[in-house]
Amino acid sequence: LKHVSESDFNKLHEKADPVVKAYLDVVSLTGCRPAEVLNIVLGDGTALIESVKKDEKNSRGLDREVRFKNDADFEKLTRALGVIRDESKDKDNDKFLGAIQVRFDRLTKRVFPKKKGLCLYTLRHQFGSNLKASGLDRKEMAYIMGHRVTKSLNEYGSKKWGKSSVAVEAAQSYDGIKENHNTITNENRNEIMKERSHTKTTSFDYSR
Repeated sequence: LKHVSESDFNKLHEKADPVVKAYLDVVSLTGCRPAEVLNIVLGDGTALIESVKKDEKNSRGLDREVRFKNDADFEKLTRALGVIRDESKDKDNDKFLGAIQVRFDRLTKRVFPKKKGLCLYTLRHQFGSNLKASGLDRKEMAYIMGHRVTKSLNEYGSKKWGKSSVAVEAAQSYDGIKENHNTITNENRNEIMKERSHTKTTSFDYSR
């Protein structure tokens, strides 16, 4: 399921326990992946979100810093993170997130017994829908979502399901965002040509 209506979100929020409620707030405000919540670092009206999708070559996933447009939403985020960190103290992060997801599943079954596929990640999809409805530049949308390419936005939500505003904006430059992962800069192209040349002139010991 890739979207949740505002009325359904409010029903979940009303019935959720304090920690699940805090997760609902954090993901819906920032659009972060549920697994990124515990790594958020707060600044002066900003949130630095460390990506869990990064690889060794930095070709996937993106750390990003977002700025809150109003103090009330930033204060809500601050309170929610405080609740989560108090509960997660001295616990394994993966096991803690797994337990939260189980509690969220029980909540959705209780509130919406006939609705299937609703999960914490649905909130990230809904955030993507809100971004698309907001009219922001696609590069800024990709940056806020933690994507290196705008093409990744195609996997998240739809403008028709979104509302025309989000709580955050990019706090850093997003000029480095590309259209897709196949975009090759001149520097990368030169590196690839050198690697190919080296491969042709190097003998390999296949017995290793």
